[in-house]
Amino acid sequence: MNKSLFQKILISVLLFIALFSVLGFFILPPILKSVLTKELSRALNREVSIRKIKVNPYVLSLTAMGLRLKRGKKYQKKNYSFL
Repeated sequence: MNKSLFQKILISVLLFIALFSVLGFFILPPILKSVLTKELSRALNREVSIRKIKVNPYVLSLTAMGLRLKRGKKYQKKNYSFL
């Protein structure tokens, strides 16, 4: 394998890892928060809010913090983590 091909492969792998990290840690959480809030509210027929979502793309985990389900006039607060 010549040096030029090795450099191209290395740069491609590093760019993929950087893009995967940026998408997983920074872009995906706000999108998931919006979609999950709407879909859970619709599916449960209750008002749902989520304070924060953390995604770790390297271990494929999602943590929803401050999940609130409105029941009558009161909210129930829960934290959930999914692997």
